[in-house]
Order: sequence, then structure tokens, then C-alpha cells
Amino acid sequence: MLTKAVKKIGIKRFESTDLIKGKGATDMWLRGVPLEQIQVLCGHESIKTTEIYVKSRWIGTVMPNTKKKG
Repeated sequence: MLTKAVKKIGIKRFESTDLIKGKGATDMWLRGVPLEQIQVLCGHESIKTTEIYVKSRWIGTVMPNTKKKG
């Protein structure tokens, strides 16, 4: 299902490790690992890429949907 969705929206290169890498980077950051170390482990050329990986997945930056249906 994921493969079909990726093809449908036109992503040219996608691997399951893309999902795992972001989770791992966020988990390390939440445990106090410096971004520079995470950057090296993820293989990012820019620290900005590492920041995007971490910030886009950090639950503290996302507000849960609390609106009730009905």
C-alpha cells in the first residue's frame, strides 16, 4: 500500500529506511544526543537536514486533534 501511494504522488526515491531514520534521529535527540552526532549517523551533509528530520517528527511540536466529532 505504501509503495502504491509513493508512486501515485510521484516520489522518485523512497525507501523504508527513510521512515526509520527519522524516528531514530528524533529518539536520539530527545535523549540528549547532539545534532552534530545525529547528522553524522544519518549521513546528512547539512545540519539543517537533520533538524528537519527531528523537528518534523517531534511530538512536542504537534498539537493533537482534540475536536470532537458530531
